[in-house]
Amino acid sequence: MPRDRKEDPLHVEVSRAGMCDMFARIATRYDFFNDLLSFGIHRVTRRVLLREMNLQPGQLVLDVCAGTGALARRAVARGVKVVGVDGCDAMLRRLVERVPSVPVVVGDALNLPFADASFDAAMIGFSARDVASPLRMFSEIARVVRPGSIIANLDFTQPPGRLRPIYHFYLRTIIPRLGRLIDRNAYWFLAESVERVISAPDLAAVMTDAGLLDVRITYCGLGVAAVHTGRVP
Repeated sequence: MPRDRKEDPLHVEVSRAGMCDMFARIATRYDFFNDLLSFGIHRVTRRVLLREMNLQPGQLVLDVCAGTGALARRAVARGVKVVGVDGCDAMLRRLVERVPSVPVVVGDALNLPFADASFDAAMIGFSARDVASPLRMFSEIARVVRPGSIIANLDFTQPPGRLRPIYHFYLRTIIPRLGRLIDRNAYWFLAESVERVISAPDLAAVMTDAGLLDVRITYCGLGVAAVHTGRVP
């Protein structure tokens, strides 16, 4: 269970505007350091997400909290059409540099600027733990995705057994120290947000409460990450 945030010395309160500013500061170095700090697990888990979605060429997919386009780039390589939405303009500029064919929109994941049933599927990577209300986010994503379609979420989770204390030690000590090389506060916050992430079953329950059907969990990255898929009714 997450620790009491009032007593947690690692906890950092970050407003939506503050979070955008934080990600803007690290946008150009974000992908390199994520690969370094995760030992490449980011790459493996994104492949798992796309495999579980079973996207087909020509489908129109919404990439929520698209960031620098790590998921969008892989989806486009499979012939999928992607639209990226994120609250941080600097991250989206990085996405456009890397995948010029992807149209992007600056917007809030809790209030998506799209009409109902606009997309064939939706995906979100490593961001659900940072939004103010995951329940509202999944409900909003379901609104803009066509009935019967898949919504997939990839994020860190609480790893099993003996790996958990090792994992939390790494988050508390190594990541903040290495993160100082680019932005101490940003990587302190990111490590803390990963440490207090809810379990995969709890997130599955949130997706179910948001109205998604047939919610399924696929663990990956030695159990430190999980892909959740659910179907829009």
